[in-house]
Amino acid sequence: MTQRQSGLWLQRRDTSISPLSVENSLASLARLNFATNRVRRALAIAALAIVYVVAARAGLMLDAVAGFATVVWPPSGLALAALLIFGMDLWPGVFIGAFLANLVTGAPVAVAMGIAMGNTLEPVLAVYALRRIAGSGSLSSVWSTWRG
Repeated sequence: MTQRQSGLWLQRRDTSISPLSVENSLASLARLNFATNRVRRALAIAALAIVYVVAARAGLMLDAVAGFATVVWPPSGLALAALLIFGMDLWPGVFIGAFLANLVTGAPVAVAMGIAMGNTLEPVLAVYALRRIAGSGSLSSVWSTWRG
């Protein structure tokens, strides 16, 4: 379809997002095989750590209790999504991000290390449980997850 507007021809495009386009996008992201390329893996870990720290700082702005705990913790969801999509080998990014986020807020090194261990175990165990409980095929694609 075309429309004439102000002397220019503009073409209309369908910009709707289908489940298959989302599935293809996630599949192409998952093909970034971090295990074969150490530089790519290191960059992915660093990027995840940076995103985790930024999300943690934003989460702590949501009425933190004593500067360390909040009711809503966005980095947990980000870490879970990253490990589900890109693989479990990015767990060091979660650990580094959690450690730095807690260190910046003023936690002693030992406390920051303990919190980082807990924050890392959360998405690692969640990915394990989701893959174990849901089965190998039902989380293989977005479309199969939506269909139930």
